[in-house]
Amino acid sequence: MIDRRTFLEDAEVTALLTRLTRVVLANAKGHRHEGWIPRSVSDINDGWCALWAALARRLVGGQLLATDSHVFLHRNGRFYDSERPAGVFDYTTLPFYDKGFDGPVHEVTAECAYEGWSGMAPFKHPPYNWLKQVHNRQQQEAA
Repeated sequence: MIDRRTFLEDAEVTALLTRLTRVVLANAKGHRHEGWIPRSVSDINDGWCALWAALARRLVGGQLLATDSHVFLHRNGRFYDSERPAGVFDYTTLPFYDKGFDGPVHEVTAECAYEGWSGMAPFKHPPYNWLKQVHNRQQQEAA
């Protein structure tokens, strides 16, 4: 079976990941993770990055990569996180690295990313309802 995500153009990927960021911020209200609620795009990268990256992978494909303190997406030679929905060609130029975090990068599964993020109640399983909202908005805009 052919994975249609393979054929997404860069502009489509950027649009989907931008929408995903908005949906994560909108739905985070009232849910605490690591004691706080993200209020900005950069906040997502401080505790919500694993959720964002796992959902992004489901939307556009690619590999989940992680350091000891950050999870991001690699797809077609670009690296993405909530602050860089258009992607960058060198993961060390992601804004997260400007904060002094680094370390070895390794591939992780979505399950591993969710497990690392699972401390946030009420989600004990992947929050597919957020992903469905992104797909629904995309279909509405296409119609």
